[in-house]
Amino acid sequence: MALGFALILGITASFGSLLPLVILHPEQLTDTRSLGLILGTVVMTVGLILLAHAGRIRERDLSNTSSGSGFTIGLLICVFSGIFSSMLNFSFLFGDELRLRALHVGANAAMAANPIWALTVTGGFLANLVYCVFLLSRNQTWNVYRERRSPAYWLLGISMGLLWFTGTVLYGVGAAWLGTLGGIVGWSIFMTLDIIVAVFWGAVSGEWKGASRRAITYCWVGIGVLLLSIGVISVANVI
Repeated sequence: MALGFALILGITASFGSLLPLVILHPEQLTDTRSLGLILGTVVMTVGLILLAHAGRIRERDLSNTSSGSGFTIGLLICVFSGIFSSMLNFSFLFGDELRLRALHVGANAAMAANPIWALTVTGGFLANLVYCVFLLSRNQTWNVYRERRSPAYWLLGISMGLLWFTGTVLYGVGAAWLGTLGGIVGWSIFMTLDIIVAVFWGAVSGEWKGASRRAITYCWVGIGVLLLSIGVISVANVI
C-alpha cells in the first residue's frame, strides 16, 4: 500500500505541477522558481524509480510466500491513478475564480478555497461510492456492516477523513500565501511529503518485513532523493 501510494502521488505531483505551469504560466518557464520546480520534479522522478525498484525487489524476495506478484499490473494501475489524481490540483488552479468570488463576498482567506474542494471531493466521493457499492454487491459482502465491530474502527475512519481534509485545507492556505505559482510549487512539496510519510508508516506497519537489505536500501535511498527534491524546489522558491 505504501509503495503504491508513493508511486501514485509521485505521478500526481508531476502532472499536477508541470502541466498547469505550462498552460497557465508559459511566460514564467525560464524563471528561477519554474526551473527549480522542473529540476525538483526530475529529482523526484529518480526517487520514484528507486522506490519502484525497491518494491520490485521486495516482491521477488517474498515470491516464495505469495501467490503471484501481479507487480506489473499494479504498477500500470498506479500510473493511471496518479495521472487522474492530479485533477485535484487542476481543480484548485483552474477553479481559482471560485476562491476569488468567495473572498469578494467576505470569506476568510484560509477558507476561501473550500467551494473548490466541495465540488472536487464530491466528484471523488461519487466515484468511490459507486465502485464500493458494486464490489459489495458482486462479492456479497454487505454483511460486514452487520457484524459487531469495535468503535475504534469507526473512530479511525472518521479521523482519517478529518486529517486528510485538514491537510488539503492547509495546502490551499499555504498555496495562496506562496503567490502566483503557489498552487504549482506547493503541490509538488505537498505530494512529496505525503509520499515520505506513507512509506515511513508502511515500514512501521511491517510492509517491508521479510524484504532483503538490498530492497530496504533502495527504499530509503529513494526517500532521501525525494527529500532532496523538496530542497531543490524550496531553495529555488526563495532565491
